[in-house]
Amino acid sequence: MIEPAAGLGIIETAVNRLNELTTAAEAIDGFLQQEKSFKDGELMLRAGLVSNTIYQPVAGVLGPSARLQFDRTRAVVDRIESPGLRLLGYLRMAAGVLSPQSNMPLARGGSPVY
Repeated sequence: MIEPAAGLGIIETAVNRLNELTTAAEAIDGFLQQEKSFKDGELMLRAGLVSNTIYQPVAGVLGPSARLQFDRTRAVVDRIESPGLRLLGYLRMAAGVLSPQSNMPLARGGSPVY
């Protein structure tokens, strides 16, 4: 489990690479036989190799992070170029802020973790 602040720090430094990866993944996706991540040029957020291994874990950090550092988390999500992935980020932020804190796992220090 990663502390939200630490996870957000990792994502902050990796957003540019995430944007590059999205562009490259779309090009490579056409060669895959199964587990495609794009359909008609649009990122499928619930299916595909790239979505399941990269985007979903990244988005999962955003909810707990938004509860603790909303402005910083939003600044990170705003830098995501893919509209679908950016929307996923905003949705995860909203879920993190609106969900009862008791539903979030806690680290030893009592802060939520992902």
